[in-house]
Amino acid sequence: MQIVRHDRTLEQIVFPIPEICEYITSDTKVRILNTAERDDQGSKVSDFFERTEDMFNEMKWQKKLRGNILSVREDTYSDTRL
Repeated sequence: MQIVRHDRTLEQIVFPIPEICEYITSDTKVRILNTAERDDQGSKVSDFFERTEDMFNEMKWQKKLRGNILSVREDTYSDTRL
């Protein structure tokens, strides 16, 4: 993110990406890129924050699903070793 300070200097700020973000789907990324507000600064930010709850819920669900898949694979593997 880049911001312009009062003295007109440009400052770049880097935010860490939370681990949960690795679970966002490609479809959601594409949908956000294609439908995001790009009109003015205020609407970009508010539009993005209006979407965050749904995105966060999707990422939590994807994490749970992927965890269950790993659990099933482990169970299947251990069953075949008996």
